[in-house]
Amino acid sequence: MIDTTLHIFYKAAQRLNFSEVAQEMYLTQPAVTFQIKKLESHLGTNLFYREKNRVALTEAGEVLYRHAKRILDCYEEAEREVGKISGTVQGRVLVGASTTMAEYILPRLFGQLKERYPRMEPLLMIGNSDRILDGVIRGTLDVGILAEEVVHRELHQEKILQDQLVLIAAPNHPIVREKKVTPEVLCRYPFIAREQGSGTRKETEIGLEKAGMHPRKLRISMRLERAEAIKGAVEADLGIAILSRWAIRKELRLGTLKIVPMQNVRLVRDFKLIRYKKKQLSPSQEHFVDFLRNYDWQNL
Repeated sequence: MIDTTLHIFYKAAQRLNFSEVAQEMYLTQPAVTFQIKKLESHLGTNLFYREKNRVALTEAGEVLYRHAKRILDCYEEAEREVGKISGTVQGRVLVGASTTMAEYILPRLFGQLKERYPRMEPLLMIGNSDRILDGVIRGTLDVGILAEEVVHRELHQEKILQDQLVLIAAPNHPIVREKKVTPEVLCRYPFIAREQGSGTRKETEIGLEKAGMHPRKLRISMRLERAEAIKGAVEADLGIAILSRWAIRKELRLGTLKIVPMQNVRLVRDFKLIRYKKKQLSPSQEHFVDFLRNYDWQNL
């Protein structure tokens, strides 16, 4: 209860807005409300009350809020000290990752991680790059894994894996038969793009601009938030798209998608491990970071 419910209460007491807490902690609003009610039931008193259109702390809520941060800090410190004595790597690691990393790379890696550290509990939160950065900065995520350059003096970043973005099309799409696919050729066909804030979209726009083409010239026919949805649309011959090579390995094996080589466009990026410099990592979080840092990605 201390580790999860009190943490939710602390965030709710800070923000006095359950929907914002739900978004920040990657939960549903009913889940936040349930945890607050569970804590109120445990303590036998109300911690919040509604005043017109806003939420406010009761007197009991104010008392608990004053103690909550100290309790949470003591709990984390106790976990660190016990872990050092027992030599056991255990505890929760809140990992935020962009869609490509979360859906196509980390699930396989987590299986190997659990074999080595059975009592470690990695929790994966999926979001676009902007949301993951916000979570790391606010402290609702222990680490983030992103595929874009991060400029923030309070964040530490290190490269862990290289990625390549590729142009994809259905096997019978006309662009597959083009002799030279330059940025200008892309403008002739409907293009399926990722949503605003996506790392894949940002890197695509940067790459096209470096090749001398403004991204606004693309004939964007739809914007989708998930690579799976984009792949389905491309397989249905609704347009072309640019995605990570990691995301299309299955479709390449099945022959439902084709990679179309582009001329004068280089779309290579690095996945980076992001963490807050001032955050003191628990033993489980330190082992997680070391695991990623030393992982043999070639064998994934």
